[in-house]
Amino acid sequence: MLQELPRVRQHGAEPRRRWFSDNEFDLIVWLDAEEAIIAFDLCYDKQRQEHVFRWRAAQGLSHLRVDDGEQRSGRHKMTPIYVTDGHFDAAAVARRFSAAAAAVPWGIRDFVLDRLEPPGSAAPRDRGS
Repeated sequence: MLQELPRVRQHGAEPRRRWFSDNEFDLIVWLDAEEAIIAFDLCYDKQRQEHVFRWRAAQGLSHLRVDDGEQRSGRHKMTPIYVTDGHFDAAAVARRFSAAAAAVPWGIRDFVLDRLEPPGSAAPRDRGS
């Protein structure tokens, strides 16, 4: 289950970040001065082939794969980077995220789910947390 990390390091002029993590997901959310979400990265499949579903207010959505830098035979590990990746099963990721996000504030959880779920597929959500 996703839990918020305490004392997340904030970077100078960058908007404030909140970070939620478990074994499968990392959700990093950037907030403006009024606490509105202006960006997020939802990293998933961390134990297999990590991907990131990214949303930015100015750029919209993107889906990327994390190249962990390990696949360099005979060379030192390189810094992980994002690379393009076309396949994205949004409905499956949304189901898994929804199940893992019970402790994420509902406003953040629903904001992410609204961008993950294909139009017309959203089920009613419990806003009790």
